[in-house]
Amino acid sequence: YNDVDGSTGYDVEMPLQITGFDPVFHDASMNTQPLPFADMKDTYHMFNGRGYPTTVLPGNHYDTNPGLAQVENVSPSHPNGYNSQPLSSKQSVTQGQKLLIRITNLSITKFHTVTAMGLPMKVIAQGARELADKYDTASVNLGGGESYDVVIDTLGVEPGSYFMYVTELNDLSNDQQSFGGPMTEIVVAAQ
Repeated sequence: YNDVDGSTGYDVEMPLQITGFDPVFHDASMNTQPLPFADMKDTYHMFNGRGYPTTVLPGNHYDTNPGLAQVENVSPSHPNGYNSQPLSSKQSVTQGQKLLIRITNLSITKFHTVTAMGLPMKVIAQGARELADKYDTASVNLGGGESYDVVIDTLGVEPGSYFMYVTELNDLSNDQQSFGGPMTEIVVAAQ
């Protein structure tokens, strides 16, 4: 952003894409069945293509069953593994830095509300356009295809790990696994 007053300045940039996965719909497309778009129901919600706890792990990983929490290093020849995208959604900043997060909801089945518990959020843009009236908030609600640019100013924030997650608690699962989903960590390191 090229503002005059410094209100949109940042030190670190982070993309955060919200996606969803419906295993029944996926299996139908894998088996070349007529796709049941009207019946699509995402049960595996993700940040940047991963469900927690793999959202905070570096590099490629595979999960032998998305419903289980067995995470190991990926093997290209592993016949039962599911390759994940290689980038973690965990972000580290130094105390006093400003973090710009572009949050995008790519899900076509749900609205999502994202919060960063304990971190101050300022919405500076919507749909990649700078807002004239920037505002402070504790969460951002996004429909399918929407994006918001949020700045988190860590000046005065205690060092530590802070969770960023969707507030729809029933979505914090990896399909049949009861703990996971769209959750990641923002680590604020001491200066």
